[in-house]
Amino acid sequence: MPPLRILIVDDHLETQSLLSRLLRGNGHTVLTASTADEAIAVAVGYPFDLLLSDLSLPDRSGLELMRELRQLYGEIRGIALTGMDAAEYKNACRDAGFAGYLMKPVDLGRLIQEIEAVRQVPVPFADGDGKSHAPSPKFP
Repeated sequence: MPPLRILIVDDHLETQSLLSRLLRGNGHTVLTASTADEAIAVAVGYPFDLLLSDLSLPDRSGLELMRELRQLYGEIRGIALTGMDAAEYKNACRDAGFAGYLMKPVDLGRLIQEIEAVRQVPVPFADGDGKSHAPSPKFP
């Protein structure tokens, strides 16, 4: 599969660095941000194919970020990264438009598998209610 342009948003710099190195090593182009505001600023000048976002960001949640980016740019693929493994979080991620959901610490092999799986999912779209109206992804 062709390389992706990936935007990683995580305020934990070690995680950000590790994910960046791994994904660059797999041929992807990567930009990073530590806050939702930085991510939006980066997205303005950098068309990306995939968002990898922590859900707990310093300035607002990754859910809010995904909704904002989708309002600005339309259809976006995304994988949520979180330390919380509960059905309510998975449902909230799906509703915000994320096609994938991974627990931290991120298993790097699982991340590569998830990226490939998300490539296959039709890009979700939202209407005025903010809910995704694509086929529901199956979160583990």
